[in-house]
Amino acid sequence: MPDPSAPMPPSAPAGQDWLAGASPRVRAMCAELRPRLFALDPRVSERISLRYCVYLMDGRPFAYVYPHGARLKLQLNLKRGYLENPDGIAKCISGMSSRGRSVWQIEIADGRDLERAMPLVRQAFKAAERRV
Repeated sequence: MPDPSAPMPPSAPAGQDWLAGASPRVRAMCAELRPRLFALDPRVSERISLRYCVYLMDGRPFAYVYPHGARLKLQLNLKRGYLENPDGIAKCISGMSSRGRSVWQIEIADGRDLERAMPLVRQAFKAAERRV
């Protein structure tokens, strides 16, 4: 498991830490999730805000990551009805989000949840790749 005390890469503007106040456990989950998202394709990039990090495929967002207490909240940018969710771990939040097409939310509490979420993340990534 990655070192939770290690700082996140300096892609955020100076003085901004989207994980400010996050627990070491949440920081460790972010450190584990980040390389998996970049491994999807060399064109994947990230944009960091004050409160969240968005992952993009050629400028098209496919996943938003938020610290949420002792968990990570992951929102996938995929239309309703297009997600194959056999485990039922993703929840439809259509109409509750201002992130456009981002209508699926997954809460990640540990590495096991992250493993279960990655196939769903790949689906959102593939959809963003097709939109390019």
